Amino acid sequence: MSNLLFQLISLEEAIFSEAGWLIVVCGRIDLMDQIAQLQKRIFQNKKKKGFNTEDEETELLFIAEELGEAVSASRKGKKRKLAEEAVDIIIYCLGLLSILKIDASKEIEKKVKKNEGRNYNKSKKGFGFIEKNNRC
Repeated sequence: MSNLLFQLISLEEAIFSEAGWLIVVCGRIDLMDQIAQLQKRIFQNKKKKGFNTEDEETELLFIAEELGEAVSASRKGKKRKLAEEAVDIIIYCLGLLSILKIDASKEIEKKVKKNEGRNYNKSKKGFGFIEKNNRC
């Protein structure tokens, strides 16, 4: 049987959610479920520790601070520190979406589909891209 619908996976490869549900689909992790679970965990941790759970502007300032730390790490060639700061940015972004009461996994899926449907041209300055037919 070369065309198996399901792959057999070892226990080491199985990932379980906090509720104990197996979230491996055909031998691969369902990424959107993982993002939703992380968003919940991050917000629960923020509440538990008394961190910001209401003010979106404060959360944006934390994101900007972490971005500055990421730039600093990059300029110094510190890849591990840059990775840590990039993850901090992701955590704060998921926290911000929770404050806004927006499901991160659905929003990411929507935005990825939107970007896949766009056509881009390289900008005249040589960096970045602009959307074709965008007159702004």
